[in-house]
Amino acid sequence: MTDDQSTEIPGTIRGALDLSLRRVRELRDRLAVNERRILALEGRSGGTPSWTHTVGTADAVIAAVAAVEIATAQDAHSGFINEHAGAALARTGLTSDDLERLAHADPASRMGAVNLLQGHIGEQVALDLINSGRIPVPDGRVARLAASPNQPAHDIDLVDPDGHGATLHAQVKISDSASTIREHLMRYPDVDVVYANHDAAGQFVGDHGVSVIRSGTPFPSGHGKVIVDMGVSQAEIRAGATDILHGGAHETLAHKVLTDLPVISLLLIAGRAATSYLETDTPETEILRTAGRRARDVLIANGLGHAATAATSEPLFGSLTAVGYLVVGNAVRAARGDINRATDRFTSTRNALSTFSPTLPCTWCNQPNGP
Repeated sequence: MTDDQSTEIPGTIRGALDLSLRRVRELRDRLAVNERRILALEGRSGGTPSWTHTVGTADAVIAAVAAVEIATAQDAHSGFINEHAGAALARTGLTSDDLERLAHADPASRMGAVNLLQGHIGEQVALDLINSGRIPVPDGRVARLAASPNQPAHDIDLVDPDGHGATLHAQVKISDSASTIREHLMRYPDVDVVYANHDAAGQFVGDHGVSVIRSGTPFPSGHGKVIVDMGVSQAEIRAGATDILHGGAHETLAHKVLTDLPVISLLLIAGRAATSYLETDTPETEILRTAGRRARDVLIANGLGHAATAATSEPLFGSLTAVGYLVVGNAVRAARGDINRATDRFTSTRNALSTFSPTLPCTWCNQPNGP
């Protein structure tokens, strides 16, 4: 439009057109800002992310870190082994002074002390697993430790809780190979039940005359050698023995809590909450609610992982349970966030369009039959 042409347009009409153009530009700017915000939420462009997007990203990071922490904790099985450290140490008769001396002794003495502790930890673990019903025992019997910790033929008495029937005997073997178990079976043929670590028990699979059973498998009837897979590795139990030798059995309650919980995830949650409080105008109640939900999810996942491991004696199943809870929960929240963002896009666009109402003069609007 030229200046000459513009002078021919009445002032009222030109003013209405100018107002309409300004509103169009405002609407376009608002829609552009809104679209940039939506694209940022969807992760498809740069820009300053909104609180909603930050929450979603933090959830994903925390879920990933917590999953790794919990899976590592389940695989290490350290909490379960350390539960029996005190009883195993008492069974050996070693004092704290003895441990201090052995921890600084020559390599052969240290290895001998670790082997001794390893055997007694294995006995305590087997006792717990049997009496909690997590690994099989013949004829519904219960276990108790042999009267003497130096009994060479057996470590555990399997007794009838009602006092009926003869007491059966079982040996506990924690070893990196099947050779020590084979030697025991040959030397003590009357003790034909051996509770062994997972890696050693697995070496008997397929052996003629030997039944290998594990958690969830009924105890075989009749005669024959039986190897019961305890579901823990020799490395786990040996690590527990090494911890006792170097003072791990005397760690404080605070240290035990810190090693059992997914601490890094909880620290991330606290840091994110503090950052939100200091750098955003998000209400405190919203910050606390979001942090509380994240902490709750991590702790529930951690508890589910330990419960699943205890119920199945399979650390991998415990890890998958915990990770599954975190991943599914995060996916549900992400899907809910996508729906909310789509709703917000529709609502904001509709509201923006509703503000566009040009005030062009209308000479026919009040006519009954239109133009």
